[in-house]
Amino acid sequence: MTSPITIAVGLSGGVDSTMAAWLLQQQGHTIIGLTMQMWDGAGPLPGEGRSGCYGPGEAQRLKFGYLLDRARELGVAFDAFATGHYARVARDEASGRCRLLRGADPKKDQSYFLARLTQDQLRQVRFPLGGLHKADVLQLARNAGFGDIAGRAESQDFIESEDYAPLFPAADRQPGSIVDTAGRVLGQHRGIVHYTVGQRAGLGVAAAERLYVKELRPDTNTVVLSRRAEVLSAGCRITEASWISGTPPTDGTACVVRLRYRHAGVPATLHPLPDGAWRADFAEPQFAVTPGQAAVFYAGDEVLGGGWIGKTT
Repeated sequence: MTSPITIAVGLSGGVDSTMAAWLLQQQGHTIIGLTMQMWDGAGPLPGEGRSGCYGPGEAQRLKFGYLLDRARELGVAFDAFATGHYARVARDEASGRCRLLRGADPKKDQSYFLARLTQDQLRQVRFPLGGLHKADVLQLARNAGFGDIAGRAESQDFIESEDYAPLFPAADRQPGSIVDTAGRVLGQHRGIVHYTVGQRAGLGVAAAERLYVKELRPDTNTVVLSRRAEVLSAGCRITEASWISGTPPTDGTACVVRLRYRHAGVPATLHPLPDGAWRADFAEPQFAVTPGQAAVFYAGDEVLGGGWIGKTT
């Protein structure tokens, strides 16, 4: 057991962060709870009584950078920082290098969201739940007297509503044309913020075959539809890639890439590009590879790094 230290814990009010703090306290550490208000009230957000991570009614969300910097600016002193994420950190005492690993529970693994953490951040972070399964955490919570928290629905939404439109610029909420890949107008959309690549339901167009959203074009306020086969990609460009080790991989490195949180992952090879971006070539075509989403690279359970999906191929 490590010597007791002071650990700040990012608290959301949910069972995971609560139990992360409880477990660390049981180990003898001094715990300081930190929360962060993400919504500044600049505009109205609909509230539907849902549980949201960013909504004004439950605006507590962890940030590994600003939250810690701001806490220290306010005079809060701590030796390490912990969260309720389901991920693990392996530390090499000899080199001081940290490795980010998947959480032990494959259904709850949240390493995908942490792929851009740096070595400095990983050295000070603790993930007490990383080696546990969610069912075990819930049972621990009930045994510890937190049955009310264990019984709450999880916060799976960005805000407390299904309507995200108020978060986007007015220009992205304006009606516009729905077209096919040849440019023929098929109908009208109600704002591109309501659509996503790969979407099939709720398109509001009549066609002889099933069509899917292939592309969103904010510059022309256009939604482009195509057949499913045309929404498959053999690879994609990766921008602003960061690497957990601090050192980029070599050309042709084999990995598994996850293209969204619930994506199972696909074998791929990584190739650096002259402009500093990377190209990921997939072993088999992938459906609905969406520009702007995160791509995260794995070698087994280890997270190599991640970046933002750009142009697809």
